[in-house]
Amino acid sequence: MPPSNADLAAQLKKQGHTYFIKGQYGIAEDKYSKALQADPSNASLWCSRSACRLKSSRFLDAASDAIKATEINSQYTKAYARAALAYDVHPPPFTCDVSILNSSRKALDLPMQNIKFWERAIQTLRGKDQMTSEETNQLSDFEKLLAKAKEAQDNSESPQMENCEAVVDKGYGLEPWARILSHAYLELKTGLSMLETLRVDGSKIFGRLGTVEQISNAILKDRRCFNVTDTKFLENIRTQMLFEANVTSAWKSESPNMIKKEAVERQGCDGWEKVKLVLSITTSQVEKITNAVEIIKWGREVWRDVPREKRGGIFKETFLRGAQNLLLDTKLATVMVTSVSKERAVLLEKISQDADEVIAGIDAAAAPPYDGEEGPEFRMAFYDYPKATAYSAKALYYTERARHAFDEQEGMKLHGIASDLYFYAADCLPDDDENHIDYLIFAAINLKK
Repeated sequence: MPPSNADLAAQLKKQGHTYFIKGQYGIAEDKYSKALQADPSNASLWCSRSACRLKSSRFLDAASDAIKATEINSQYTKAYARAALAYDVHPPPFTCDVSILNSSRKALDLPMQNIKFWERAIQTLRGKDQMTSEETNQLSDFEKLLAKAKEAQDNSESPQMENCEAVVDKGYGLEPWARILSHAYLELKTGLSMLETLRVDGSKIFGRLGTVEQISNAILKDRRCFNVTDTKFLENIRTQMLFEANVTSAWKSESPNMIKKEAVERQGCDGWEKVKLVLSITTSQVEKITNAVEIIKWGREVWRDVPREKRGGIFKETFLRGAQNLLLDTKLATVMVTSVSKERAVLLEKISQDADEVIAGIDAAAAPPYDGEEGPEFRMAFYDYPKATAYSAKALYYTERARHAFDEQEGMKLHGIASDLYFYAADCLPDDDENHIDYLIFAAINLKK
């Protein structure tokens, strides 16, 4: 007699736990997913799969599973905690529905999602008649994490931003690298001017569509342009994101897998023009750049036979490259504040793989000439600078490996590779670019070792 659905789910769950303990999170997730097919109303299974996705850094997917578990069991402390942990890493810009368009002030008062879920985890623990010593310790940990989340929210509402008025408004007569920065800054100024039209009047929001995309494009061209003096910027951009998302029915905090599934369905029902606009707004608003890159790459593959002018600018190779370059910068910044050697090694391994993909993509592309129609700044912004970032990322990877080499000879060999890569990175940039000098210095340091 074949096992019942509940028995099958229990068997698969047990197998999943075994793989999870071994650190084989992909296999464990697959077991939990199959168990959920057999028993989709089992809150524990949703929570277990959430843990796998947390370990795999798929934070929105992890949050989605944990929230599903709380919908089945409203007193599930562990699930609330896992949702909070996922949002600690990836706070969504908004999680409100279309009705909030007519009550935007309420939206501005919404707490970050991690705060809400930490509070709920604490509430369910305190609601127990008697807590074990382990649960008492958990309560203390949750309260500390809640305090940390509230502190992070307070800090985000009062950003310290520097002035960028020293940048020349006109790019004429400047060196190409300065023209990139100047053009990016002009695009940013246009976006900020569009943002100034945002207005909350009673129960309604008024604003201009395309504002978030305009600001995002400026940052993709050269992130150094982003220096803003207005301390209300974060509050205003969040309201703008809410406005654009609700007007166009764009996705807000959904996971990449959910966006990909629904995008195909919407394209079939609503046609290209509407889904192109919605995807453009969604990718501009995805705060975790990893998810934006994933969605763009997926769309380029799924709709590769669709004419470029029809599927929109976000699927252009140069837009993807700009996003990949920003992603590499973000990951490199993460490495710099990661002190644990094992964690740094894992991060740098993935960064090196991402860098290889960027370099291969640029080498395979037909780079436009410097005197082409779009000017040298376009070539540099979407070909030369991303390639330099990728080479420098790989150089850092080999430098780190050299530091932990088993013997001196192996270390010297790895330092030599790192030095060559820093020289390659420097060669991608103009001689007077600030990064060109830095890369040469790093190359010399590795060469000396």
